[in-house]
Amino acid sequence: MALWDDLFRRTKTDQASHPRKIGAPFVVSLDGQMYCDNTGGSMDLALEGEPEVLAAGRMVGHQGRVLEFTNESRAYKTSLQQMETLVVTLQSKGLDLKGDGKGVLVRVFDTFYPNGLGKTGVRYRVDTSGGKATLVVDDEQSG
Repeated sequence: MALWDDLFRRTKTDQASHPRKIGAPFVVSLDGQMYCDNTGGSMDLALEGEPEVLAAGRMVGHQGRVLEFTNESRAYKTSLQQMETLVVTLQSKGLDLKGDGKGVLVRVFDTFYPNGLGKTGVRYRVDTSGGKATLVVDDEQSG
């Protein structure tokens, strides 16, 4: 896995002209192995090279913490169900899913720009209060 500090500082300007971290591409294989390109230069298909994956998208981290996962990918169309499976799988591997203290933010987009970045979708937070990681709709839907 890549070093977290300074990795995910690349930003884009979304439609509302608010800068947002876009993170680095990641892929999780069907057997639960995670591949990530900390330079942001690889396409997710190049990371795994398989036609089917558990999940793919972008991840944002800061100071050793995972803050956000998205399903933004040019090669794969990761569904909400796959993102739910992703957080359960990562929890089973011991990943801290607290994020910024409110739970890791998970953005599931339903429309995308040609470059794979998301246009519209729903924000979720990882909730581990019941023991098993689940996604709940984020109260702060803007951004």
